Amino acid sequence: MKTVLRELKQGLAQAMPSAVFFPFANAKNAVQGRRQRIRPAADDLVEVSDGQQTIFISQRIRHNRYKRGIDTWTNFLASQYNLDKFEVRPGGVFIDCGANVGELGYWARSRQLQYHAFEPETREANCCDLNNFNGQPGTNRLGLWHEATELKFYSKPESADSSCIEIADYHQVKTIKVTTLDQYVQDKGIQAIEVFKVEAEGAEPEVLQGARRTLPRCRYVTVDCGRERGIDAQDTVRDVCNVMYQCGFRIAESDMVRLSLLFENVAQAERRAA
Repeated sequence: MKTVLRELKQGLAQAMPSAVFFPFANAKNAVQGRRQRIRPAADDLVEVSDGQQTIFISQRIRHNRYKRGIDTWTNFLASQYNLDKFEVRPGGVFIDCGANVGELGYWARSRQLQYHAFEPETREANCCDLNNFNGQPGTNRLGLWHEATELKFYSKPESADSSCIEIADYHQVKTIKVTTLDQYVQDKGIQAIEVFKVEAEGAEPEVLQGARRTLPRCRYVTVDCGRERGIDAQDTVRDVCNVMYQCGFRIAESDMVRLSLLFENVAQAERRAA
């Protein structure tokens, strides 16, 4: 029922004429004493401002995420991935699999981490470029997988549920290019990774299989293992843990609401403790 109501609300928001939706949303924010304001941007995107920062989003219904400020939301999102549970070392690399509009890029860059984003959905990737790369095409418009190939991509961007594994109620099927993190890291000459975040809408085990050579270079890996795999909406906890344990990681923290697990590289932790 919650999913049906959410999708109905999304549909109404998307269908409402811009000349009505934006003034109404801004008036509501003003009455409620919020600084958040929204306005239409090029290519049917939405620009959200909190008076100090600006972020571009692809789905207008999501503007309410920032009602308490952009920093507040991005910090909350980071906490859902357990990124607030350890001290970040500036100067490292943050790899974001399933970046969407690149919200975690704000978090990563504010901590002086080099940001690498993967997002196959075109409009979301365009937002990620605007939010993190000054509008230049810095977002990798690829999926991550266990091999380099082309795959069917079951697109459902309105709820950020698009996946390379068939899901229920997808809106369209595309063909996208996918690669492995191992190949990407080799091509880019990346040596050490502070954080590898994996949100692949159920395809997390395949992404990690394609990163086996790279995982020993990662200090932390945070994975969304929630019930998003396939039509039956299965979680990926067991398969993810199997790969991570085999690659020398242990669970450091968890968020049971999102069902995200933070894995720590055991060998790196022991070297630091020695």
